[in-house]
Amino acid sequence: MCGHVHPAVAVTVGPGGSTEKKSTSSVVNVVQDSTRQQDLVSSTTSEAEPRSESSAVFERDRDRPSFGGRLLTDEANVFSQNAWDHVEMTEEDRQRALAKIAEHAQNAVDPAVRDDVVANAPQYWDQFYTTNQEKFFKERQWLPIEFPELFAPPQGRTAANIADDLTDLPFTIMEVGCGAGGATVFPLLKEWRKLADAETPPGEPAADPNLLIHACDFSSVAVQHLKTLDEFDPKHINAFVYDLASPDIPESVAAESVDIVVLIFIFSALPPPKWKQAMENVYKILKPGGLVLLRDYARLDLAQVRMKKGRLLEENLYMRGDKTMVYFFTTDEIRELAEQQGFEITQLGLDQRLLVNRGKQLRMNRNWLQCKLRKPHVVGTVSRSE
Repeated sequence: MCGHVHPAVAVTVGPGGSTEKKSTSSVVNVVQDSTRQQDLVSSTTSEAEPRSESSAVFERDRDRPSFGGRLLTDEANVFSQNAWDHVEMTEEDRQRALAKIAEHAQNAVDPAVRDDVVANAPQYWDQFYTTNQEKFFKERQWLPIEFPELFAPPQGRTAANIADDLTDLPFTIMEVGCGAGGATVFPLLKEWRKLADAETPPGEPAADPNLLIHACDFSSVAVQHLKTLDEFDPKHINAFVYDLASPDIPESVAAESVDIVVLIFIFSALPPPKWKQAMENVYKILKPGGLVLLRDYARLDLAQVRMKKGRLLEENLYMRGDKTMVYFFTTDEIRELAEQQGFEITQLGLDQRLLVNRGKQLRMNRNWLQCKLRKPHVVGTVSRSE
């Protein structure tokens, strides 16, 4: 399972869209931080081509974005560009979106279809990867921008030698929903090799990065294909099939052994009753002080509004044409889920964009949610719920 990603970067509408590089995050942060190729109006599985070169985080408790960006300061200019950053939905746009979602409720899927989609989620992702393999999801070039923690060795250590003082383990990252590896796993290992190479003294062989990536997906087809690719290196990548909502953590991943868990468009692929168990497993896997980097769909996103009739499984949970699932979150839902598990929330915000079709004079709102969670620095604390 690999998320349906539309990252927090300057986006385009079709081949003629804007490609402006911006210098700000457009994630509206609702808590203070304490420590895109195909047409984006599609609601099918898609991976956007990133364009930005700096973070998209915007803190709501500030008067304005920390840096620059393409900001809509005069509504009269809305159709002068293809995309605008930091644009909250107007009341008119909001009511129009709510009306469309109300129509979805009048055309929900048959309960038997809903039960099939939920029960056989891995099967439908297997079908997706059988068709697309590694070709569909492109490299997430926005990762160093939004989640720089993935690309920086811990303070005082180097990429080539960062063994943990307590466990003597390498810096350990776990990506849930790794797909065939091309979006995150392989690019991440490539960048760490560059870091280690840069630290190698002249004339010496390139140092090997002290990095371990647990790459898991509940699609066995995706994992099998990942292992066949040239970029796969079993020394640094532990690839396995795993459902995050399983009753237990993976056999090959020890409790409290992971520094960072990456959840990019993962929880939206799970029905709500499975969220609690999934979050509990994430908590168990993380070291004290470990991070969760989460990005997902937000409520009233264009992909939700544009859903066709007969796709609603339950409130805010839909099936796509390929029968993969997608849920559209509010920040309050993520906050409650994280706090109930005992996480500290260091970032929780919205990336809100306005896409414009100037020819048709259309306004299209994209809404994504981004979150960073930290497990408290209490050794041996496995879960608040236990």
